[in-house]
Amino acid sequence: IEKVVPTDTNNNSQTKTTTVIVSDDDMIVGGADKLVKSVVRVRANLNSPQSNVFYGIGVVANKSGTIVVSTNPLVTGIGDYSAVFSDGVTRKISQIALPNEKYGLLFFKVVKEASDKYQFQPVNFTRDDLKLVQSIVSISGEDRNIVSVSRVSDLMADRSSSTTTTDKIITSIQTIPSAENNTIGAPIVNLSGDFSGMRVFATDSIKTGFYLPSALIKNEISLAEASIK
Repeated sequence: IEKVVPTDTNNNSQTKTTTVIVSDDDMIVGGADKLVKSVVRVRANLNSPQSNVFYGIGVVANKSGTIVVSTNPLVTGIGDYSAVFSDGVTRKISQIALPNEKYGLLFFKVVKEASDKYQFQPVNFTRDDLKLVQSIVSISGEDRNIVSVSRVSDLMADRSSSTTTTDKIITSIQTIPSAENNTIGAPIVNLSGDFSGMRVFATDSIKTGFYLPSALIKNEISLAEASIK
């Protein structure tokens, strides 16, 4: 990274270039630190033997407190949900819209009080698609943050939803090591800390061990929120 610093010597405009070397390790640490603030762990208190159980990892999607997680078919029943935030605060959450069966997503809103001043830390959605062999950082773990680094090994694309013959929409991301090693809902970011995807259960659209791209997640959040207005 080059930083250009203007200097004034004898009224002649001069510049000094300072080169700062940033290692991959520094960027990995920075990306993980940025993601941690937006990670939540959803717990389900259901009217079944599965009481107060871990449901999955999710992320805060916006400043109003919308949370997105992967659906978890291993946890079933009717009851209440709560989210544990990165600072240890636990908040009650309520489901908005029906589960998204196509992509295996579930959406919640934090239940707020009238005097609620809690400051949510949403993810920053990436503007760019991931590239092959690009490094990504993921956070996993049911009760603590487990950070792992992997590389993009495959990008599954769907041209049927495109507006032109050359455009393509990335529908799933495969990595080495595989996403199967991560907790359900585990998010991934690029080395800039931008939210790039989430591990979801396999559906008709997503294979086991793949991540769902953040662009699709962002669009589905908008549809879910619009359905309750």
